[in-house]
Amino acid sequence: MLCLMLATGLQAEDKVLQQIEVTAQKDAHTTQLSGDEVRESSAPDIGEALQNTPGLNKLRKGGIASDILLRGLKGDNINVLVDGERVYGACPNRMDPPSFHIDFGEVDSIEITKGPYDVRNSGSMGGLVDIKTKGAKKGLHSEGSVSISSFGRSDHNANASYGSDTIEVLAGGAYHQSDVYRDGNGQRFTGVYADYYNEQILQSRMLSSNTQLNSLVQMAPHKFPHIYQGTAPSPNRYRYSDRDNLAYVMRTGWSQVAFKPTAKQKIELRFSRQEADNVMYPYLLMDGNFDTISRGHIAYTITDISPELRELKFKAFSSFVDHFMTDELRCSSAYNAGCEYEKERPWSMATQANTRVNGGK
Repeated sequence: MLCLMLATGLQAEDKVLQQIEVTAQKDAHTTQLSGDEVRESSAPDIGEALQNTPGLNKLRKGGIASDILLRGLKGDNINVLVDGERVYGACPNRMDPPSFHIDFGEVDSIEITKGPYDVRNSGSMGGLVDIKTKGAKKGLHSEGSVSISSFGRSDHNANASYGSDTIEVLAGGAYHQSDVYRDGNGQRFTGVYADYYNEQILQSRMLSSNTQLNSLVQMAPHKFPHIYQGTAPSPNRYRYSDRDNLAYVMRTGWSQVAFKPTAKQKIELRFSRQEADNVMYPYLLMDGNFDTISRGHIAYTITDISPELRELKFKAFSSFVDHFMTDELRCSSAYNAGCEYEKERPWSMATQANTRVNGGK
């Protein structure tokens, strides 16, 4: 009886509302970011700039050159392209991921496709990150930015372009550098490994014997608050003389020329070169002494061929990465655990690697 009374009461209050129709395009797998969104972030590289996008994160190895993680997948499980072109870093440990080899100043937009839904580019099991570069617009244009922040970091880039009905020209350049940053505890990232000495007390002096050090710690532990007891220091720690080096220095230049023989045809040539020096990677066992890439393409486009054929585009592209990494800045390069250097060469580990990609579409 109670249920019937409630039902009757509800029916008495029923009202007919005007129909509301909501329509929207559903595309849950694709996200697009503008170049301005990327540049206006505080990130030093594209990998870190994308971490605020849902489904994306970064793998940080140092002050720059973060790798991209897409839904937990990384490396060869996702495609990272530049204008639809494949770019591969040379380091076997992905010290230089593909996104590292393009500067913020070149970026017009970034298209992110999540999941294995991109049938245009093979290998996108986890997804696709396609970085689109800028082109020249009609008229004369220029832009630039200067950013200075903590830990001596500075970022500078500039672009200039001119476009008309028959020709387009674009040129730009960028320069980035930073000191070693400190974590929330005020510790430099070059001091993350266990060491023999207390930086504030002993400075450049170091005890030669771990046994002697442990004895001192036992007698007056409060005098050595940062000493790691009972374990030998890591050979992967940075040498004392190199802990205040620049964390990275990077220079990039790019140019583009396009000709329009007719209103429906376009021939485009693009070239860019990037040089990075002395890039520190405390996450890894070595650092990048230098890392350079030369990247270019030539493309021909013809549009409005017929009502059935909208556009034809032919493109050839090439990139070459030259990469040299060593443990020159680490104590593993020294001849003993005290990080004293007496060797014929400044490193004990080194890798010279390069990657060349030639392709077409």
